[in-house]
Parts: sequence; structure tokens; C-alpha cells
Amino acid sequence: MITVNPRAEVLKPSLVEAYRGVAPATLGHLLQTGMDAGIQALWRPVKLVGPALTVRSYGETDGTRPHALEVARPGDVLVINRGGDLRHANWGEFATVQAMEAGVAGVVTDGV
Repeated sequence: MITVNPRAEVLKPSLVEAYRGVAPATLGHLLQTGMDAGIQALWRPVKLVGPALTVRSYGETDGTRPHALEVARPGDVLVINRGGDLRHANWGEFATVQAMEAGVAGVVTDGV
């Protein structure tokens, strides 16, 4: 089952822009939360800021990209939860090209 959560229309562009100056570690301390240390950037340096469009997908499901890109707007960051599946890739070259064409700012995923 794939879930693409509804868009949150509460973020002002000025708020998103303000986060560009905040270090991720500082934000994690302020929120008393963080991201799984196993999730790493594929290249550095990188700073990814934008409204999160959250997606939940499982196992061998391959429909994540089309559903998410139907909802995504330019500047969005796709945050994909694979439910712990580390066997099946959920993102690759074609998905990246389509996301770039849609203006997606980036993708964060706990999948391979």
C-alpha cells in the first residue's frame, strides 16, 4: 500500500527560506528529535530545504514515484518511508529525472 499524505498549506515561503540558515544539528536539538544516522547524503556538500511531502511505501511496491510526483509542487522535498525494507530500491535514475523535471528540491528516503 502506498500513502501520499495531503499537502500542508501552512508553510509560508519566508519560513522555508529562514530554515536555510539553520544547521540540521541545531534543528534536531531544538525539536528533540533527529533522523536515522544511516540516512546520508549521496554527495556533499548538500543543503536541502523545502516543504516535506511525506510518502509511505512498503516492500516491492514500485508506485511511489508516480503518486508522489502527481502531488508534488516545485520546491517540495519528498520524504519516503519504506517501512524498513532495505532490499528493494525505491528510487533511481529515472525517478530522479522525473523529480527534477517536476521541480522537486530533493528526496530523503530510508530505502536503498
